[in-house]
Amino acid sequence: MPGAVEDVGQAPSRPLCDLQECEDRSILLPYCGPTSSVNRCIPDGLEKPGSLRVPAFQDSRGNAKEVRSFRRSQDDLDSSVLARPRLVHRGTGMVSGCSKIPSTKSLCAQTAPLRQVSQEPPRSQSDWIQTSKSLVRAKGFSAKSARAIANARRPSTTRVYQSKWDVFRRWCRTHKVSSSSTSVTQIADFLLFLREKCWLVVSTIKGYRSMLSSVFRHRGLNISEDKDLHDLIKSFETVKRTSCLVPSWNLDVVLLFLRSSRFEPPHTASFRDLSMKTLFLCALASAKRVSELQALEGEVGFQGGSAVCSFLPAFLAKNENPSSPWPMSFEIKSLSSLIGTEEERSLCLVRSLKFYLQRKRRLGANARNLWCSVRDPSRPLSKNTLSFFIRNVIREAHTSCNQEQFSLLKVKAHEVRAIATSLAFKKNMSLQNLMKATFWRCESVFSNHYLKDVTIMYEKCFGLGPYVSADSVLGQGAETHPF
Repeated sequence: MPGAVEDVGQAPSRPLCDLQECEDRSILLPYCGPTSSVNRCIPDGLEKPGSLRVPAFQDSRGNAKEVRSFRRSQDDLDSSVLARPRLVHRGTGMVSGCSKIPSTKSLCAQTAPLRQVSQEPPRSQSDWIQTSKSLVRAKGFSAKSARAIANARRPSTTRVYQSKWDVFRRWCRTHKVSSSSTSVTQIADFLLFLREKCWLVVSTIKGYRSMLSSVFRHRGLNISEDKDLHDLIKSFETVKRTSCLVPSWNLDVVLLFLRSSRFEPPHTASFRDLSMKTLFLCALASAKRVSELQALEGEVGFQGGSAVCSFLPAFLAKNENPSSPWPMSFEIKSLSSLIGTEEERSLCLVRSLKFYLQRKRRLGANARNLWCSVRDPSRPLSKNTLSFFIRNVIREAHTSCNQEQFSLLKVKAHEVRAIATSLAFKKNMSLQNLMKATFWRCESVFSNHYLKDVTIMYEKCFGLGPYVSADSVLGQGAETHPF
């Protein structure tokens, strides 16, 4: 670059800077003249330090201004912070006229980009514990302390919080809300969704609030003591909602589905279909909770054509008092006395139980529970899987409905208990016998929470033949039979 040096003038023992060859448009080049302690001439306009910046363009007018404006625009657009090139001052007391040149490592250290610390909160994860751990770590805690803080709750509480966290993340994805930076107003919308769309009770909604508070308190959101959220939940308690007395699904559609060729004859059906059919008929005939169905013992006794099911010895029902325990077994009535041929008894639970137990022994199932896993018969089915099987039977039976009716379908496994008891009450079953079959302690439980309008359903199911509902035989021919 001789032309550029001639324009600037003599600069012995001075570093020169070329704006074209450096990556950030500037470079410092040393230029050593003859050995002398006398200062050479310094061009006007330059400061005394012995380093020069040479413009990259020499022919066009105003190029220096263009370079400076270009450099400013580049600095504004770049988010990283770069160190400015330094002009090295000529040292004192030097024997030669050359100033000290900084080494390559020092130049790299001067122009290295500075790392910026992100101020955004950690992104939420699908795992509730991992999300809490990352938020605690963002506050400055060590990994070991964050792990201990995140695992402060019992395993049962952790499982419940994980399921609630999954519901919250699905709501966030549906409403295009970031689950990692949720505001109080968005949490209020989520709680309102749980009340109006999911029909959850106030105590369950408070559980969701506690779960969210355990996560977002690390971000400074005090959800548990927020006055607005407190008033919102209080309004759920004061404003009484009208419960829907008409079931959202039809039992006659489900019973017709269970009589189809997919489930009949039982020896040709898959083990999964046989398990779902037997489970649904057992839930309808016994009117038991899912937790009670899951605690049934694997050994079933048969006496006088009926089946006798027992609970596991360590099982304790939801409303059972240890001082006055419930009976440990119950009887399931058979329909063999009403219908002679086996093929016509497709809705008989005792018949399905016999086929189910035979299939279990053939698969080598050795679980203590009655209901075993389809994939691994040595393992019992969980309560969530039992609920899924019951809901799946109802949903698949209603697939023939139009899209609008199917979208309005609200399926809960616990609703089978309400329909079974309402149908038995419709047949003039006494309230005392109904309470004995369902293990209720007061009569108001049935009238306040389980009584449904099943008049149309009762008439439609009448022509499908006899079936058992809440320890009562219903259907055509059951009225004249002494049960």
